[in-house]
Amino acid sequence: MPHGRAVSFLDGQYAVTGTGLAALLRYAGGDPEATGQQQMAATHRVLQECLDSQDWPRFQEAAVYGKASASDVAGVIYQLVEIHTARPWRAGMRLLGYAAGHLAELDGTLLAETGRGLADLTPRQLCNLVFARLIAGKDEEQRAEFIEDLYLDFDPEAEAREKVLQMIASREAANGSS
Repeated sequence: MPHGRAVSFLDGQYAVTGTGLAALLRYAGGDPEATGQQQMAATHRVLQECLDSQDWPRFQEAAVYGKASASDVAGVIYQLVEIHTARPWRAGMRLLGYAAGHLAELDGTLLAETGRGLADLTPRQLCNLVFARLIAGKDEEQRAEFIEDLYLDFDPEAEAREKVLQMIASREAANGSS
């Protein structure tokens, strides 16, 4: 396996290949209004580009015959982001998302300063560049707050679902006691 990097999926291990920078940037910068089908296509594309081409057919077969769920596949995306960015997946996605939204500016600045563009960077290096840019000029308190926010493992959609379920449960309990 290249670089000793692999993801776990169902009962197998699948080699991760290349830097995955372009695929991850496209994925992180995806359209938040995308339909389910568009999101599935984007997920398929990043998996195909980030998994070793020799393992790709085996991965697809495992997904079909193993009746992989969306959460099974999402788990692979999380692993890929963590492997490529050397960060927890949410922090990696936040930094990659910023990079995707400011690609031309970051690339131009890097070209002007070093003579080399973003294409020469790994996702980890790009995340470090974005992190350094976002933390520049902050005092210690602001830095600590920024880092805490960056690494906050918070899913607003999951929290909203949980609150709705709690409201339903409390209404059902109130209706059952009357």
